[in-house]
Amino acid sequence: MNKSQPSKTNLNKKTSKGFTLIEAMIVVAIMGLITIAAWPSYDRYQVKNRRTDGISALLEARANLEKCFINYATSTGYNHAQCNPATSSKQGHYAIGTSVRTATTYTLTATPQGAQVDPECTVLTLTHLGEKGFTNTNVAPDPVGSLQRCWSQ
Repeated sequence: MNKSQPSKTNLNKKTSKGFTLIEAMIVVAIMGLITIAAWPSYDRYQVKNRRTDGISALLEARANLEKCFINYATSTGYNHAQCNPATSSKQGHYAIGTSVRTATTYTLTATPQGAQVDPECTVLTLTHLGEKGFTNTNVAPDPVGSLQRCWSQ
């Protein structure tokens, strides 16, 4: 037998290098299923993360109103011309408003804007007494602990 010619046993062996098209398609399909399953959790995470922007804006507006009340301690109290809270959160995910405002009371509201669609905690509220609240658009009754979930940071 000549050494330069391969033997018959070597010719029949196939060496496989890489992936077949079927294997690659299976991997892509599995990755797609994982992505589809994980997407709702990611969306909820983003909503909760952006909710922190609204909570921070409410707490900052409250601090500014209290500081203004101390600085302009008059009969007009919170209604002083200098006591106007910001109208939007820093990142722009919430519009900040004052729904009730008298000389000694107020209720601040944070309403989601733009991409911040939050059916669980639609409008966040904060009063002059520090009472936290929320409204929602879910048709199901509020589960126990919704206030804590809405206001946790």
